[in-house]
Amino acid sequence: MRVSSRLPSTALTAILALAAVALAVAQPSVPSPDPGSDPSPSGATPASVPASAATTPVQFGALRPRLAPNAAPRGAIRDRTGRVLVADGPCWDIGIRYEVVVARACPEDKTLQDEYLLRVARQRASGGLADPDAARRRMATRLAREVDATWAEIAELTGLSNEELSGRCQRAVARVRAMKAAVARRHGRESVIAEERSYRPIGRIYGQPAGGRAAGRFDLVPWVRLTRSVARHAEGRDTLVHVLGRIFPANERRAAADPLAGDPLRRLEVGDLCGISGAERLGDPELRPRIDAAGTARAGADVRLTIDAELQQAVYRILERAVKASPSPCGGAAVVLDVATGEIRALVSYPAHPYDLSLAASDELADDARWMPLRFRAVSGVYPPGSTIKPATLYAALAEGAATPATRVTCSGRFRKDIPDSFRCWVFNRSGDTHGVEIAETALRDSCNIFFFTAGDTMGASPLVRRLEPFGLGTTQGTGLIEESPGILPTPAWLAAHRPQLPRHQRADAWNYAFGQGEMSVTPLQMANIAATIARGRFEPVTLMTDAAGRRIGASRDMGPRLDERWLSTVRRGLWRVVNEKGGTAEVAKIDASVGTLCGKTGSAQAVPRVLSRKFVFELPDGTEGPMVAPTIERARARLSIPDARLVKQEVLERYPVAAEGTLPSHAWFIGYTRQPRSSRETPVSTGSYALSVLIEYGGGGGAVAGPVARDIARRLLEPAPVPGARAPKRRAGRSRQ
Repeated sequence: MRVSSRLPSTALTAILALAAVALAVAQPSVPSPDPGSDPSPSGATPASVPASAATTPVQFGALRPRLAPNAAPRGAIRDRTGRVLVADGPCWDIGIRYEVVVARACPEDKTLQDEYLLRVARQRASGGLADPDAARRRMATRLAREVDATWAEIAELTGLSNEELSGRCQRAVARVRAMKAAVARRHGRESVIAEERSYRPIGRIYGQPAGGRAAGRFDLVPWVRLTRSVARHAEGRDTLVHVLGRIFPANERRAAADPLAGDPLRRLEVGDLCGISGAERLGDPELRPRIDAAGTARAGADVRLTIDAELQQAVYRILERAVKASPSPCGGAAVVLDVATGEIRALVSYPAHPYDLSLAASDELADDARWMPLRFRAVSGVYPPGSTIKPATLYAALAEGAATPATRVTCSGRFRKDIPDSFRCWVFNRSGDTHGVEIAETALRDSCNIFFFTAGDTMGASPLVRRLEPFGLGTTQGTGLIEESPGILPTPAWLAAHRPQLPRHQRADAWNYAFGQGEMSVTPLQMANIAATIARGRFEPVTLMTDAAGRRIGASRDMGPRLDERWLSTVRRGLWRVVNEKGGTAEVAKIDASVGTLCGKTGSAQAVPRVLSRKFVFELPDGTEGPMVAPTIERARARLSIPDARLVKQEVLERYPVAAEGTLPSHAWFIGYTRQPRSSRETPVSTGSYALSVLIEYGGGGGAVAGPVARDIARRLLEPAPVPGARAPKRRAGRSRQ
C-alpha cells in the first residue's frame, strides 16, 4: 500500500495539456453535457476538434487518480508560536462556462453569453406557451441578471476583487483563443473547439463553511461548476509566500534526488506532490504523508519555522511603506535574527505575491523585471554591500595590524591625486566637504571612505578577503533553502574561475572591497548575520526550521572561530556612535534608550540600473531571424517555443531606474543589532538582542531611506505594545546623511 498526496485529475490535466498544446499555460477543459451544451451523438468528439484538445481531459484524468479517500494529509507548517501558516484542507474549484467568461473578459461583446443563455432558457421553458420565443428571451434576460449576481457572490466567497476576476477571465479567454488558433493552423480552417463549450477555472473557495454556502447557492446554476478537492492553503499569509514555498508533482529528477529514496514506504514516486521551493521543500521529508509498520496511512508531521508571523507581517508593512516612498521604488528586503540563538525571526521580501498563484499569473509575474515579485530577495537577491561592509573591514585592518584604534587618517575628499575623479569620499561627492582627521571609531560614525581606502591599501586585497571569510561571506548561512545564494567573496580561487583576464588580486581591488564595491556581493540574510557575528563575537549558522521534536532542519554548518574581542570592542563602539551620536550617518535611527539601543551601519551601494527588457534575435529553423523582446533570454526562449534556437544577437532596450549621465544609482542599506538598556556599548550582546538588515533597492542614501526602517523595526522588537487610548510620546527627529 502506498500513500501519497496526489494532484486532482483536473490539476494534472492542466499540467499535461500545457505540453500538449505548446502554450505557456493551459488550464483543464472538461466537456460538459449540462444545460446549454452542444452534445454530439453518443458523446463523440466533434470532427472539428483535434484529438489532442478533445481527448486530453479523459485520457490524462484516467492516468492520474483523484486523492484517495483514505490518503493522509501533508503536515502543516507553523510559526514559532504554533500558529498554522499553511496546511491541507478542503476546497472547491470554481469553473465558469466559457461563454460567460468571455462576457466578463470583454463586456462589450456578450454575444456568446446571450446565445448560451437562450439555450439554457430553451431547455428550462415549459411547453404550451403562446409566444415561446418571447418567453425564452425574457428568461434569458433574467438569467443575465443572475450571471451578474453570480460574479458578485464569487468575489465575496473567494476574496478576489472585481479587477482580479476580470483579469483571470481575460487570461482564460486568451488561452482558449490561442488554442483555437493553433487548431485552425493545423487543420487549415477555423472551428469550434471543446474549450469553447467547457468550464474554465476562475477561482477557489477554501474551508467547509464557505464551500458549503457555495454548494447550496450554485447547485442549480448551470454556468457554475464546483469541484471538491483537497488543497494546500495559507490563509492571509502572503507576506510569507516566499518563505513558505510551493508544492508540485515530483519529476524523475526530483524523485531520484529524494533524501528518502531508500525508504520504500516514504520515498517519492514520480507524480507525488512534494515541496519544490521554500519551507515546503526544506521540510518535505517531515511533511509528506507516511505509512506505519501496520500499513496504515498517517498524516505528515508538522514543522515549525523560527519566524514570528506577526513580526513578519509588521516588518513587511514597514518595508512596504519605505519602498513605495523611495526615489525609484522597485523592491526591498529585511531580515531579523535572534543574536543569541541564530534563529530567523523575520525574513521579508517585498513585493510579495498571492499564495494561491495560478500558473498563468506566475508566468505574467515572471515578466515583471522592475518589481520582480517572484524573487526571494532576502536570501537569493545579491547586491554590493557598500559601506555596510566597513565594520568587517575595520576588524580586518585591526587584526592585520594595518590600523590601530588610534590610527589617524586625514580625509581630503580624494584618495589618490593621480585619479582625482575616482575613489572619493561620499561627503566630498555630495557637497565638496571633507571629514578632516578620522580615527577608527569616528571613521565608522562618519562612514569616511578615505579612511577605509587607506586601510584596504595598507592590508592588500588578499589579506582583507581572508579576514572577511570568518564573517560568513561567500557562503550560505545554513537555512537549507534551495533559494539561498552564497553571494560572492572574491577570493583568489573565485577570481581564477570568474575573472581570468585578471586572475590575481590587483591593488585597486583592496580599495573597492574595503568599502563594499567591486565583485563583492551579499544577500540581506548574510548582512544580518554579519551584524549578529559582530554582536556575539563569532559566526554561527542561522536556523529557520525545526521538526516536531525541536531538532534543527537545515544545512549543516560549523560555527566560525571566536573573533578577537580587542578589535571587536572598537568596532562595536563605532557602530554605537553611528546611530546614537550627533552627526552619525544613522542618527535618524536612534530609539528610546529606556527600551534598548540600536547600533548599526548605513550603506549606499552603487549598482548598475536593472535591465527591464532586451531584444533577442534568434536563428529560426527555416534560416530566418526571429526577434523577441523579453526581460531575460529564458523568457525569450519560452515565448519563442524553440528552446534550442541559436541566439544571434541581443541589445538592451530599457533600464530602471534612469540615472543621470556618468552616475550610478545606489541601493540603500542598514545593518545593525539591538542592545539591552544600560548595557555596555562594547561587550558582546546577551539574550534578548536582535540583529537586522534592511535593503531598499535603488533607494539612495542608507541613512535617509533604510535607517528609519531599521528604527521602526527595532521599536517593534523592543518597545512594549501601546496601550489603547494612551498618548504616544513625542519623538525627536534626527538627521540622516549617507
